[in-house]
Amino acid sequence: MSIFNQLRMVEDPRINRCKKFPLGYILTTVFTATLSGCSSWYEIEDYAEEYKDDLEALYERISGESSSWGVPSHDTLNRAISLLDPKQIEQVYKAFLEESFEITTGKHICLDGKTMRGVKKLDFDADSHCVTAFDPKQQASLAQVYISTKSNEINAIREILKALDLRDSVITIDAIGTQTEIAKAVVGKGGDYILQVKDNQKLTKEEVQSFFCPIYDAHIVHQEQKDFGHGRIETRTMSSIVDPLSLDPDSTLDKWDGLKSIHMMTRVRTDKKTDKSTSETTFYISSLTDGTEVFKLIREHWAVENKLHYMLDMLFREDYSTKRARNAAQNMNIINKINLTIIQRLKDKLKGTSTLRLRKKLARMTPEEIFEIEL
Repeated sequence: MSIFNQLRMVEDPRINRCKKFPLGYILTTVFTATLSGCSSWYEIEDYAEEYKDDLEALYERISGESSSWGVPSHDTLNRAISLLDPKQIEQVYKAFLEESFEITTGKHICLDGKTMRGVKKLDFDADSHCVTAFDPKQQASLAQVYISTKSNEINAIREILKALDLRDSVITIDAIGTQTEIAKAVVGKGGDYILQVKDNQKLTKEEVQSFFCPIYDAHIVHQEQKDFGHGRIETRTMSSIVDPLSLDPDSTLDKWDGLKSIHMMTRVRTDKKTDKSTSETTFYISSLTDGTEVFKLIREHWAVENKLHYMLDMLFREDYSTKRARNAAQNMNIINKINLTIIQRLKDKLKGTSTLRLRKKLARMTPEEIFEIEL
C-alpha cells in the first residue's frame, strides 16, 4: 500500500537526542498495529515486541535504512505521535486517497461533527470535537477540523469549505450548519447544498412550512420510499416545491443564495411486533431542482454517522480513548480514518465478508502481509 511510503514524508519535530527510533518506523508500527486491532499504547507496544523482526525488515524494505532499534515503549509511541502536526497527517491521508482512489469533483460531501468522549471527559478544553467532510461514495474523509466544543462547529464548517474543491459537488449539513453565509460560501465555490432547517432558523422553518398547504397543491411533488429491517417498517414521504420564490416573490427565503427548492420529509416508523408508530417531520432548503436527487442525498447523508462515526467507535473504540496528550487524539483520529477507509475498501472487494470478520483477518496478518495488500 502506498500509505507506507507517504508516512515516511511526515516531518519529525523531535529534537535529535530524542530520536532513537526513526519517525517513519514509529508511524509504520502504529499504523499496522491499529489496523490489526490494537487501540491503547500498551497494546501497540506489545504488537511492536511481537513483530519486532518483521517491522524492522519492512521498514528496511521501505526506507533502505538497516538497523536494529529495539522496541519503542508505550511512552515513546505516545510522545512521538502527540508531537506531530495533524495537518501533516491529514496531508498523508489526502496523498494516499489521490494515489489509490479516483477522487474527482462532482461528489456528495456530508459535513458532520463528532465528539471523542473519552478525551472530552478527561480534558474539557481539549480539541476533542471533530467536524469531518465525508464522501459516502468513496467512504473516505476528505477533511477534518478539530475544535473544543460543538458550539464552535460553524467556524469549523467555514474552514472546511475553504479547503475543499466544491465544483459540481453537493454539500449536505444538519441544522447547525444552516446559515446564510454557509449557503453563500458553497454556491460561491461552484457547489450545491441541501440544508436541514430547524428552530435555529425559526423564521425560515415557518416560511418553508407555510408553502406546504392546499394553496400550492398544484406545485407540490410527492415521492415515497419504504424500508424493512431491524424489526420495523420505515416509510419516508417527501414533498417538494421547485422555485418557491416564483410563487411568493415577497418570501424571506430570498436571503438564501441559490435557493431553488424546498422540501418536507415525513418519516413514519412502525414496530412490526407492537404495531406502534412514531412520526417525525423535517424541512430542507436546497439549491438543487431535482427532487429525486434531493431525496436520495438526504438518505445518503446519514452515511457519515453509520459508516464513519459509528465505525470509529465500534472498531477503534474512539469514545473510550484516553489519548489526550498534545495532538495524540487528533492524529489517531486521522490514522483510524485511514484504517477505516482501507477496511471498507477491502470489504467491498471481498464480497460477503463482514467488517468484524475482515478485522480479525487483518489481526492475523504480519506487517509484511499488510504491506502487500492491494486495494
